[in-house]
Amino acid sequence: MASVTRLRLIPCSEDTHTSTRVATAACPACAFPMHGGPSMTVRAFVAGICRSPLALVLCFAVAPVLVSPHVSAQEAERGHVFEGHVRDAGTGEPLAGAQVSVVGRGTRAVTRGDGTFHLTGMAAGVHTLRADRPGYRGVTVVVVVGSARARRAVAESAEVVIELSPSPIALEDFVVTATISERAATEALRPVSVMTGDVLQRQMTATVAGTLASMPGLAATRMGPSVAQPVIRGLSGDRVLMLEDGTAVGDASNQGADHTTALDPSSARRIEVVRGPGALLYGGNALGGVINVIRDEIPSAVPHRWTGAATFQTETATGSLAGSATAAFAVAERVPLRLEVAARTAGDLKTPAGTLLNTDGELFSG
Repeated sequence: MASVTRLRLIPCSEDTHTSTRVATAACPACAFPMHGGPSMTVRAFVAGICRSPLALVLCFAVAPVLVSPHVSAQEAERGHVFEGHVRDAGTGEPLAGAQVSVVGRGTRAVTRGDGTFHLTGMAAGVHTLRADRPGYRGVTVVVVVGSARARRAVAESAEVVIELSPSPIALEDFVVTATISERAATEALRPVSVMTGDVLQRQMTATVAGTLASMPGLAATRMGPSVAQPVIRGLSGDRVLMLEDGTAVGDASNQGADHTTALDPSSARRIEVVRGPGALLYGGNALGGVINVIRDEIPSAVPHRWTGAATFQTETATGSLAGSATAAFAVAERVPLRLEVAARTAGDLKTPAGTLLNTDGELFSG
C-alpha cells in the first residue's frame, strides 16, 4: 500500500496557535513566510492573503511548487507502508504466526491473530515478498510499491492476500526395531552394548576385562598379564555380575583383586554388557552392571554338516600362546553335538625395569 499524505486545516481559538515550520521561503505576493521563518497561525495567514485578490491567486499558484519538494522528501525518508493478509489456501482461515519478509532486505513482519501483517519503510519500486509458516509451503509474490498502478490497486482493493498451502513437515526416518516375541518395558529399556564378529576378534585379549576395556564406560584393573577385573562406571568386584550363557559364573573373581574369572574370551561368540538400573533385574550384586559371555554352548539349531572355527593368539611381552577350537555336528536328526577346547599359557611379564616374577599363568578349558 503506497503512503498517503493528507493536508488538514485545524481551526484555532484566540489563545491557541497551530504553528508549522518548513524550509525557508516566502510568498512573493503577501510576503508571509511559507517555509521556515517565524511561526504563524492559520487565521493570520488567511487574513493576510485575503487583503489582495492578486496575492491570493499567486499564493495558490506557487504553493504547490514550494510545498511539493518538502512532502516528497518526507515520504522518501519515511518510506511507504505495505499491508496484507495471509490465509489458508484451502479453508480461507487467517494464519497467525506466519513470517513475511522482503527478499534481499532486512524488513520482515509476523502476521497477527487475524492474519494481517504490516511492513514499513518500503521504498518505491518492485519488491519480492516471501511468506513462510511451519506446516505450510512457502510462497513468493512480487508487489509494486509507490507507482500509480499500485495506488489505483490500493483504492480498489483493501489489502493484498497471500495464500499458503499446507505441506507436511519432512523429518528424518525414525527406525523402531521389534522382536518376534513380546518383551516387557523394563527389558526394552536396558542400555545393552554387544561386541561380536570382527570387532570381537580385533579387540580380543587374554582376559574378558581387557577385551571390553575399549567400550564406553568400561575399564580394567590388572594384576599381571593374566589377571584382570572389569570396571563398569567406576564399580568393580562383587558389584559387577559375570554370566556365561545367562548363568552366573561360580569362581573366585569377586573375592579379591588377584583373582581372575575363569571365562576365556577366545571361546566367546559374543559378549553383552548391561549398564544402568536395568542391571538390577539380575540381583542386588549387579549394581555396577552385567557382563554376559555368550559361548553358544548348546547349539540353537541342528547343523546339517560339520562346522567349526579355530583361533590362535600370541603376546611378546609374556611369551603367551593361546588357542581355541570348536566343532559342531549332528549325531541324529534332532540331536546336535558341540565340542570345544581352549588353552592359554603365559610366562612372567618382561618390562624395561626387569621381569615381574610370579606373573605367569595357565588356562585350560573344554
